[in-house]
Amino acid sequence: MSLDCTSPRGLTYIAAQMACLKRLEQAWGTQIFPTIEDDTADVDAIAVKAGRVSAVMEIKSREMDLDQLRRFGSYLITFEKLLKLRRTAAALRVPGLVVVSLLKDDHVVFWKICDREGNLLTTLQGKVTQTQATCNGGQTDRYNAYLSLDEMQVAL
Repeated sequence: MSLDCTSPRGLTYIAAQMACLKRLEQAWGTQIFPTIEDDTADVDAIAVKAGRVSAVMEIKSREMDLDQLRRFGSYLITFEKLLKLRRTAAALRVPGLVVVSLLKDDHVVFWKICDREGNLLTTLQGKVTQTQATCNGGQTDRYNAYLSLDEMQVAL
């Protein structure tokens, strides 16, 4: 199966995500291991600190800056991704994070979505909306979550 992340545009976003993870490693004093790049996985990365898994992550790269994100008033993410993140976090008994690399100003923001039991720690609204299907375009209707910016943290 050919995924959009293996297209030239998709590979650009994957490279940005890998650079974001390296920056977070240094800022947080942890090792972060990406999951498979050319196939789907329930999470994008696993953080390890002092030899133990410390978090699981969904990683995104967006062509915007922090001010643009704030003007949106929330962050849109596919609801199914949050369900997979929570399930994996609970299975590994670690928190689940959504990390977003803002490519226009090099900021990295994150939300702590769930605790080690998979309990939600953030406010989200869900609804079916039409959004861009993939990084290569197209449109699709899917159930999306809107993460509150009140619970967003700026990592870098």
